[in-house]
Amino acid sequence: MKTAPDTALVNTSLADKLEASEALLRESEIRYRVLADHSPDWEYWLGADQRFEYVSPACEAICGYSPQAFLADPNLFCDLLHPDDRAVWHQHLHEPAPLADTAHDNLMLRVIDRNGKVQWLEHQCSSVFHGGVYLGRRGVNRLVTRRIEAEEEARHVGRLLRTLSEVNQYITREPDEAHLITQICQVAVEIGGLQASLVTLCDAGSNELFPHSWSGPGSAPPDFWIPRLDGDRVVLGQ
Repeated sequence: MKTAPDTALVNTSLADKLEASEALLRESEIRYRVLADHSPDWEYWLGADQRFEYVSPACEAICGYSPQAFLADPNLFCDLLHPDDRAVWHQHLHEPAPLADTAHDNLMLRVIDRNGKVQWLEHQCSSVFHGGVYLGRRGVNRLVTRRIEAEEEARHVGRLLRTLSEVNQYITREPDEAHLITQICQVAVEIGGLQASLVTLCDAGSNELFPHSWSGPGSAPPDFWIPRLDGDRVVLGQ
């Protein structure tokens, strides 16, 4: 049978262990908060009820809305998505939760920020479980607008160089000037990435413009594509 001093020692030992555990928990929480709150990435925890439990401060620098705005309105993120990306997000959001903490392939999403500018996000998330209980998703949205714009610029320059190269080859191979112009129109669309291309010539007698070569939808350009002369200016027809 334990005496009163023995019981006091046991209680003290348990209290010390509990206090030490709580201190470790507080330290762990502080470390996580420091990392998450100062990360340049937009991190979040979306609960099993589809409401945000945590949103990092980086969201405001990316989209102009504070963490409190997302905590108050669980639909805000979807509302900010570009209309063409909402269906993909809804499909992703309602996928069944996997039975393990597995991640998915990155999603490329566009949001419209508070100033009306399109921002590109690289989205990644994984399911969170504790003791076998599903707690929602832990996710991160990484701002990649500059990367996407740089990639698009590189593609644009690449198309331009391929277009110039193809045109130069036609110039050296094609002796028929009229046919050469038609081929250049086709290259501008097929390689240059234009939706359509039109070349018009000016009649020296009437000083009127008329279509010479067309590459685009249909066999001939629509009327609003046909330019006309207005003094010393060339304007599109109405």
